Amino acid sequence: MAILAEPDPRRAFGADRPLAAAQPLPDADHSDWALATIVAIPAIVVGIIEIIIIIRDRKSYNPIWAPLGAAALYVLLGLLLLFMPLAGTLLAVQVGGALLAIFAILQLYQTWMAIRETPGVRPASQ
Repeated sequence: MAILAEPDPRRAFGADRPLAAAQPLPDADHSDWALATIVAIPAIVVGIIEIIIIIRDRKSYNPIWAPLGAAALYVLLGLLLLFMPLAGTLLAVQVGGALLAIFAILQLYQTWMAIRETPGVRPASQ
């Protein structure tokens, strides 16, 4: 019985190649790259259009930095998805999960407050 050698983790992710972070994993399926590209290109285009509109109509925005920063983050997310699809999709899933957890906590709080304020309905503790 032969003992298999541990693979070098640096070679698995292409750390020995230049610009390895911008390249997909060698054995990764290309469907994730295609899906990330389908999301990335419109994100970049919409972000640039938002920046142009915000700068053109800057008199209607009292603090201009907030919408401008949001549009710039939209462009940066699109660039991240375009050049590093696996990292970009991982970031999108993590941000989505965090927002989902916050939404769930707020829903539980709203339900609890509705139960406490409704006459005739009391929590089980009383």
